[in-house]
Amino acid sequence: MGLGFQEKARAGFLTLAARHDRFRVIDADAEPDTVADRVWQVVAQHLGAG
Repeated sequence: MGLGFQEKARAGFLTLAARHDRFRVIDADAEPDTVADRVWQVVAQHLGAG
């Protein structure tokens, strides 16, 4: 899968995130542990624990 596919997939997910509350965009431009913390924060909010 080339760069073109990756760009189309990203654009599709960003469109879904803009249209539907159930999709979230998480900034992954950080260390893996930081990204994992961001993911868990979103999950906790979704589950009503945050």
